[in-house]
Amino acid sequence: MVNQNEFNVWNHWDPLKTVMLATLPSADYFANIRLFRNQQPLVDMLQQTADDLDNLHNTLEEHGVHVKRQQPNTDKRFDPSSIPYIDKHLQPRPNHNFMVLGNNMCSNHDGYRLMAQWDEHFPDADKLSTQPLAWFELTKILASIQHKVKFTQWMMLGKHLIANYTTNDKQYKHWIFDLRQWVSKWIPNVRLQLFNIDNMWLTICRPGYIITNVSDDKLKKAFPGWKIWTMKEHVDILMIDNNTACVTSKYDKELFKYLHQLDILPIHTPLRHTERWHTNLHWMYTELERVGTTVVDYIYGRNGIPRFTLV
Repeated sequence: MVNQNEFNVWNHWDPLKTVMLATLPSADYFANIRLFRNQQPLVDMLQQTADDLDNLHNTLEEHGVHVKRQQPNTDKRFDPSSIPYIDKHLQPRPNHNFMVLGNNMCSNHDGYRLMAQWDEHFPDADKLSTQPLAWFELTKILASIQHKVKFTQWMMLGKHLIANYTTNDKQYKHWIFDLRQWVSKWIPNVRLQLFNIDNMWLTICRPGYIITNVSDDKLKKAFPGWKIWTMKEHVDILMIDNNTACVTSKYDKELFKYLHQLDILPIHTPLRHTERWHTNLHWMYTELERVGTTVVDYIYGRNGIPRFTLV
């Protein structure tokens, strides 16, 4: 389906080469809403989100990033009877349905429904390559635990694959063995690090520094010596390189101050109203390729000694 050489993400701060941005539907998406006073506010919000995506597109290109855009879904229409409230873990976020893990493009939950879009962006790829096998094998594991376990974040960190999930069924754990087997097969020499922390989000802007919304001993144990900075508001940060960051969540003065302290230039590129388009769009952007292929252990050095110590 896709050429494996197109994908390369081993961490989230190496220079970004290629990114895929979502494409929102046109105003016709709301054609089923007859009353103008009900339709127009939604059309306005749709346009604001589209403008925000275009602004992010331009910002990334200005910094030398190659930007691909998702093929728009022109067939779907807004369902007025749908429930407007969407749980936070279901709202469109980066890497919600698509994520690159090492050299493999994978899908989270029902991402397989969107596979056809990749064929349009990689038309010359070998349809019989091994790439779909990695995709489908993971999808099969996730489908077996659907409605039991929800993954909220996946993140490559060199020799570690970070995955956070939530579940109400503490006995439902057979899938963990299957997932570890999948990692061993498709991302050799990488260790799966699972977290089960409700409503957690995690941003690693460079080695040794974490921005998160939880103060949990599990994080301190998993990242010994790392500086963990907590804040209440959800933060989405797309690192262009080690010293430049696009902050796609709302402006936060303390966050920008903290990034400046780390010698990281924050660029505010907000993505507004993303939760409104969940039924049409399941993600906003996904990283496809970053410079660097070395699988590094950013947590432990030789003999299992932590690389970082708190200052």
